[in-house]
Amino acid sequence: MLYRRSVCTLIFITLVFSSIFLIPDAYALTSLSLEPKVIEVPYLVIDNASTLVLVKLNINNVQDLKEFSFKFTYNTSIIEPRPPHDSFGMIDPSFYVTTGGWTGSTLNGRLAKTFSGSGTIFTYGFRVLNPGTTQLNLTDIMLRDSGGSI
Repeated sequence: MLYRRSVCTLIFITLVFSSIFLIPDAYALTSLSLEPKVIEVPYLVIDNASTLVLVKLNINNVQDLKEFSFKFTYNTSIIEPRPPHDSFGMIDPSFYVTTGGWTGSTLNGRLAKTFSGSGTIFTYGFRVLNPGTTQLNLTDIMLRDSGGSI
């Protein structure tokens, strides 16, 4: 009897803990990440003008995203963004903005429709100016849902 009770208790505890890990986490934090986070331009790069580095901004676990704004900083003596009219600077169609866009080092916008889930907000091309290393940083991040909440 004691053995059976112990086994039942063990099964119950196992089911409770495993179900906690199997339930989707609707309250997980939204995160933004850059790929790559660091750009290293070797001194062996001879033709800097034709060297292009693509950077992706990914968003994870967002719900009802309607507006966003953030600053994108890097060492401007090592890389520079390609002009937005180049085919290298693309905002994913899911993140089509009705207002906003790039202003200096800030990207902001109001989405045509809300977005939930995970995805790549943009892929952007940077031209190499000089050898060296630069870290890519996101600062002053603001994400709002359709109700205006952060």
